[in-house]
Amino acid sequence: AEGCIEVIKAIIESGCPIESLNLQYNEMNDEGVQLLISSFEESSLSTLKLLMLNGNCFNPVGNTAEALKDHLATVGLSDILDN
Repeated sequence: AEGCIEVIKAIIESGCPIESLNLQYNEMNDEGVQLLISSFEESSLSTLKLLMLNGNCFNPVGNTAEALKDHLATVGLSDILDN
């Protein structure tokens, strides 16, 4: 989980626009999802067209996943999540 958070931070800090981000099976927990949520509008994540999060440690139907989906809808990116 810590490594995944560091990868997300590095991507955000790079400032490089990203269209596709595959973070599947990285042991991402709720903290990692919260970091993503707080980063979409002010970083290179705002250009995402595909976000893959399958196989991580957060509950895909729990509060954290719902918060992510709600935030993506708020910033106009509700269609980027892979199944």
